[in-house]
Amino acid sequence: MKKQLRFLQSGMGCTERIQATYSALSGASKKIADFVIDHPDQAVHMTVVQLAESCEVSEASVVRFCQCLQYAGFYEFKLSLAAEIVPASQMIQEDITVEDTEPTILEKVFAGEQQALQETLQMLNRQDFISAVNHIAFSNKVEFFSCGNARPIAQDAHYRLLRTGIDSRIGIDDYDCLIHASMLRTGDVAIGISHSGSTKNTIKMLEEAKKNGATTICITGMEKAPITRVSDICMVSHSKETMFRSMAMASRIAQMAIIDALVVAVSFKRFERSKQYLTLTDKILVEDKM
Repeated sequence: MKKQLRFLQSGMGCTERIQATYSALSGASKKIADFVIDHPDQAVHMTVVQLAESCEVSEASVVRFCQCLQYAGFYEFKLSLAAEIVPASQMIQEDITVEDTEPTILEKVFAGEQQALQETLQMLNRQDFISAVNHIAFSNKVEFFSCGNARPIAQDAHYRLLRTGIDSRIGIDDYDCLIHASMLRTGDVAIGISHSGSTKNTIKMLEEAKKNGATTICITGMEKAPITRVSDICMVSHSKETMFRSMAMASRIAQMAIIDALVVAVSFKRFERSKQYLTLTDKILVEDKM
């Protein structure tokens, strides 16, 4: 108990916590500790299952290991580990106070966006990203589902994939989206975007698509949100929201970066076809300009 209180009071980092408790750890936990210390860049991108397999221990052992280090769960453990991997010069706090000048606010806002991108990159599971790229690239069609502030992100993603020759679609309203979801089948891909991961309509759309055999992908800001339970593939953005930035702007930028990376990777996966359609659509759009 004294060690637990010391962790909370001293603000020790992930590596320090491992070193402080190492001698008291079980055999399974020591295997995990050794792997994390030796391969932090790999561990930070792994799921519970992947870390357990790499260390030849059970998933429960990974959870207990995180609890021994006084983390609420695996996600908090990975955030702490990621904070150590990111250079200290990039770990800039976004907190803005009433005493801040306009130039200071400008710098802090930009620093916050940069940090959101860096942390999202550190936390994003590479295998999930690869799987999403492959499913989209070889899909029959791709349908986007979103509501509110996430809708512009979905519309941009739809437009960009469409220009590369992907049969991409997005409904005009929630009812239209539900109808589209009911018509998806095996070989189709449904992508739901929700920062909170709790938007009922978006979850309902993905649930309907999954029920009909489509591969479901979510892009969200919450690792254990309800939307992840109806998603085959999850990609989590990470950002810090503040009082005057409650519209999840940093997360939207991080999610747009994920979309950007997906579109580019999908385009290169089917390079010749993408090149053909981009050339065609470029020509049409240029002709349409004054």
